[in-house]
Amino acid sequence: MDSKQIKATLKSCAGRELLENIAPYWLNKTIDEKNGGFYGGIDIYGEVIPQYHKSSVINARILWTFSSIYMMYPKQEYLDMAHRAYEYLYNYFWDCEHGGMFWHIDYTGNPLNTKKQVYAQAFVIYALCEYYRAVPDKAILDKALVIYKLLEEKVFDAEYNGYSEVFARDWKPLSGEKMLAGDVICDKSMNTHLHVLEAYTNLAHVWDNQIIKERLRNLIDVTVKYIVNPDTYHFNMFFDREWNSKTNRLSYGHDIEGSWLLYEAAEELGNPDIIKKAGDVSVKMVSAVLKASSDTPAVIYETEPGGFADNDYVWWVQAEAVVGYLNAYQLSGSEDFLVRAYDIWQFIDKYVIDKEKGEWFRRLSSDTLKPTANLKKIDEWKGPYHNGRMCLEIIKRCSD
Repeated sequence: MDSKQIKATLKSCAGRELLENIAPYWLNKTIDEKNGGFYGGIDIYGEVIPQYHKSSVINARILWTFSSIYMMYPKQEYLDMAHRAYEYLYNYFWDCEHGGMFWHIDYTGNPLNTKKQVYAQAFVIYALCEYYRAVPDKAILDKALVIYKLLEEKVFDAEYNGYSEVFARDWKPLSGEKMLAGDVICDKSMNTHLHVLEAYTNLAHVWDNQIIKERLRNLIDVTVKYIVNPDTYHFNMFFDREWNSKTNRLSYGHDIEGSWLLYEAAEELGNPDIIKKAGDVSVKMVSAVLKASSDTPAVIYETEPGGFADNDYVWWVQAEAVVGYLNAYQLSGSEDFLVRAYDIWQFIDKYVIDKEKGEWFRRLSSDTLKPTANLKKIDEWKGPYHNGRMCLEIIKRCSD
């Protein structure tokens, strides 16, 4: 197929996957009618785990996804889904005493883990801005601004730059905490900065204010200066407060996701010099991932030179790879990137999509290409955002 045919095929397949699999699964199988909001856990067989805790991140991702779908396909059921996520976030996750979102609540809505993970706050900003684009009610934007101001007042490190990881419920700093579900104790991380960057990009899109543009420009600078390794064009992942890297671990999914989110942030600023610099970095990052995965049918998860290797194929990595390769194709004109995007879509379609029970399998063995048993279909990390956003990005990028 030529490039025009590849893009037409990708667009058609993405629309079908979004509207016939991902969106219906979440609409029909995840709503918790008894306790409100959405089920916290569903197993690989499609069975609800009724007492599984609920996550602010997944609720925010549902809010973002269905707000975004609604703007492309304005059906009331998509808006209703977004509204349900918005209401549940503010009825149960919002800390009325200290501000910010709890990390986890139990299945009935009682606070369970009240730490203020900056990662979660970023996702709520990202989601609120998308919801505000769908429903232009200033009260929604005001809520996003409250969290943004908390990050700038409580989290931003004015001495060494960047944003710290995790705080107590009252926003007092915590030390010796692991980064989310990882195994590395760090003061700052690539992952949190990536999603604050993503959040501030969306905030700058809906809030015409010079201050947010300055903060977004600073995040772009932080990403290029401290997080992108200038020798390898992979991300460094974990840091102390002064930005010394703590591991040599490589995360290919974050590399390729970050490549297009970095460029999107630069585009939002509109400065030609920043756009060019971000574009150059973005293409080099994707080239590094392409080189690392040249002999595999899709993108493996993580490695650490001279250490461990996780060679499995994780659902979100493949979704972000399709978008990252498409973005690199649009920036460079190299059809190698377009072909790779198409090849990974075919891999997703053949192996990752659960065509019997719906949604996507979480992880595939690199040896057998079979789903890893006993990994949940839905939980605090697995939502509709990566694969739903992939579909939306394909449709937008392949429409010319």
